[in-house]
Amino acid sequence: MPMPSAQMVFLSDNCLNIKKPFATTCWECFKMCPHNAINEIKRIDPNKCTDCGICMAVCPSDGFVDRSVDEIKNHIFGGVGVSLSCPAAQPGVCEISCIGMFDRDAWTTLLLLSSTKEVCIHTGECAACEDLKACSQSVETLKEVLSQWTLPNNMKIEIVPWDGKTVSDKPGSEGEPPRGADVSVNTANASANKSVIHTIGELREQNKLKDKLKAMFTPILAEESYNIPRSRQWLLEALGLVPGKIPFQSYRINDKCTACGVCAHVCPQGAMTHIKDNGVERIIYQPYLCVHCQRCLKVCGPQAITGEDMALDERFIRGKILLQEVTPRLCAKCGRQIFHKLEPGLCIGCAREDPELKGILY
Repeated sequence: MPMPSAQMVFLSDNCLNIKKPFATTCWECFKMCPHNAINEIKRIDPNKCTDCGICMAVCPSDGFVDRSVDEIKNHIFGGVGVSLSCPAAQPGVCEISCIGMFDRDAWTTLLLLSSTKEVCIHTGECAACEDLKACSQSVETLKEVLSQWTLPNNMKIEIVPWDGKTVSDKPGSEGEPPRGADVSVNTANASANKSVIHTIGELREQNKLKDKLKAMFTPILAEESYNIPRSRQWLLEALGLVPGKIPFQSYRINDKCTACGVCAHVCPQGAMTHIKDNGVERIIYQPYLCVHCQRCLKVCGPQAITGEDMALDERFIRGKILLQEVTPRLCAKCGRQIFHKLEPGLCIGCAREDPELKGILY
């Protein structure tokens, strides 16, 4: 059952560790939380949690989700403009806990929608905020997207700092954001006015009280698990409205692949599938389902899988990609399938029985 803080909830069945256990346990939320508010069993300490959202941004599968995520989605897609604000900023139309909750898919969604409507984010004084780590990580994610994407002139996210003045880097100036969008956060002077910090703290406490009261009367997010993270759902919906190609991490398989199918076996999302049909084995990849947990890369013995950013449109992201198609190799002695490409064509068991091959295959 989800454990509430003020805004963040843990949806245990979405957690990759529970969805499909793996030798290397995912601890991104635990490691990245700047306030040590998440313990080893993913329970949130409400006295430490500030709802910065970094656990939501780094979790690949929506293990942690902001309870207002559906309200945010309705605002982003439903209005003539997008106006988001942090609790310590001037009011926007839709309040979010922190931009720290935005992952790569969420930022890409906002960039796509900015070609059809104004997108504005009002921040607090991020340099003086206790959630600076979450904010900074999110902004770095945005800059990474921009570095891989040449934006049309009509795509622009406006970020308004706490003093209400828009900060825009001029082309060619020091610290210019990569390729085009008007994105900046006021991070000057970390030793900011104490009264501002006090005000931010008071606002957060007021909003925590408000959210806790709200939670008493509002059902928490649906407790059942879902396979596709919310931000990925947003992204595909945005691509339906604003067709085009976006930078999207995908996978390739080279000739080292033996179609053993281990990658498909460990994939918690079903993004990799292993199909045997009429003596041919295939590895199929579905980008839409992939949350880039990289389990497939970690277990691939021949290191045949590589990840790279590609320019993909909605059709390819939603579609199925044939990564590999091979005819299985069979042991020349016992006829069992072998999963290496070393010569001679014997399985490990038969090779062990041949003294001349000792040390070559095992």
